[in-house]
Amino acid sequence: MAQRKAIVNIYEQFKELLGPVGAGIGLNGGALCLSKLGYRHVWEDVAEQIHHVNQVSPSGNISRMFPLDLLKNTPMEGHFICARRDLFIRNLFKAMEENPDVNIHIGEKAVNFDQTKDEALVSFESGIKDSAEVIVCADGIHSAGIDYIIRDEELAAAKHTGHCVYYGIIPDIGRDMPDKTGYEIDVGGGCTIMTMPLPNREAMIAVCHPGNDDWHSDCRKWSFKVHDGELHEVFTEHDFYNRQSIITPEMVMNTYRLLHLGVFEKQDLPKWHKGRICMIGDACHAMSPFLGQGANQAIQDAYLLAEFLDEMPYEQAFQAFYDVRHPTVKRLVMASDGFGYLRIVDSFFGNIARNVMRAGTKYAPDKLLQLMLMKTMAPNFL
Repeated sequence: MAQRKAIVNIYEQFKELLGPVGAGIGLNGGALCLSKLGYRHVWEDVAEQIHHVNQVSPSGNISRMFPLDLLKNTPMEGHFICARRDLFIRNLFKAMEENPDVNIHIGEKAVNFDQTKDEALVSFESGIKDSAEVIVCADGIHSAGIDYIIRDEELAAAKHTGHCVYYGIIPDIGRDMPDKTGYEIDVGGGCTIMTMPLPNREAMIAVCHPGNDDWHSDCRKWSFKVHDGELHEVFTEHDFYNRQSIITPEMVMNTYRLLHLGVFEKQDLPKWHKGRICMIGDACHAMSPFLGQGANQAIQDAYLLAEFLDEMPYEQAFQAFYDVRHPTVKRLVMASDGFGYLRIVDSFFGNIARNVMRAGTKYAPDKLLQLMLMKTMAPNFL
């Protein structure tokens, strides 16, 4: 919007943008949108391009999972990346600061919304208030905006997927792991380990596991406290070192920026706006991480909504935005759930489904796999 000479006030609830929270962030369609806006530099120097993603079966067999070579000669070429989350946010923040039409306010949490026929109103926890022609709520799965727009606590509430995940950064993947290569490792018991390369031989590691008593994880919680050495204890207790040969004890013991989170998603909502106030991203369509599309879809939301607001009155823009984006993200939320089942559910049918998936990626025609990749990642409005 600021590129179109609108005055934009950004309110960020966190007081420290570059705090110790967060590991890596996978981008593809979102990276393409940033490139189209002239912000390729925001991610380029803090991200690693990924050329291969391999899946490792419990028996140790390695096969291709995402045939990323099929993205060559498409708009997505060069845009499948994994970035350091903190450094990516730093670069975004710097780019916004350099725009004279953007005003950024840190440490302000929105708590209440209202509107008149002429303007939208927002109140913050600190007691300050602001007004604007429109308000866009991009405040995540705990959005204050959803309570105002939906007015249905049960529908607005996020639901737990039954899974939890550790996220962290491996500071050195060693010399044996190939460059620009990610791995998804099936270690059994409904658990999956994912690694994605970061610049300077670092890597993001994610360990997805069931949320239950065996894992000391109450599936109703949003997050869990972690202590030094906890991930190593997890690998030792659940025999992960012996169930795979990609991730070594040295990698795990040196992992930093470690988080342990519950995996939640939003229910399908009948609308994303009310009058002059609209939601985007996780505020209205949070999805499980099994397709890696959460941040990507949020960026695509912002890109398209800005275009519509520039082209038509806000009421038409918000409705057009919902009409275009809702079918896409609804499909992706369902696909992410299904993909999660294929990848981690520990059952007889789950194991069969995983074997079928591995065979499919190995033997399916390249054109079909390319279509699936593009349909999942590429913005359908570009």
